[in-house]
Amino acid sequence: MKHTYYSICPICGANLDPGEKCTCTAKRELYLAFIRKAMQRGNVPVILRSYCQLAANDPSTPLDTLRTLCAKIKAEPGQN
Repeated sequence: MKHTYYSICPICGANLDPGEKCTCTAKRELYLAFIRKAMQRGNVPVILRSYCQLAANDPSTPLDTLRTLCAKIKAEPGQN
C-alpha cells in the first residue's frame, strides 16, 4: 500500500503539504462578501446580477466561478 506525501482538500481538491491547511473557505468568504457588497451598492452590471444572486445563495458554487464574477465586477463596475 502506497502512502501519499500530501493530503487533498475535501472542499476544493487542492493538494496540500503535510500539516498545511487549505485557504479555500476563507477565499470563498472574501469573494462572497465582495459580491454581496457590490450588489447592495448597485455596482453589479445588469448582465451579471442573476449570476451573482445565484452564486451568493448557493454554497456549492465553485471557487473559480466566484473569482471570475469578482473579476468581471471589478472590470465593469456600475455598468447598466
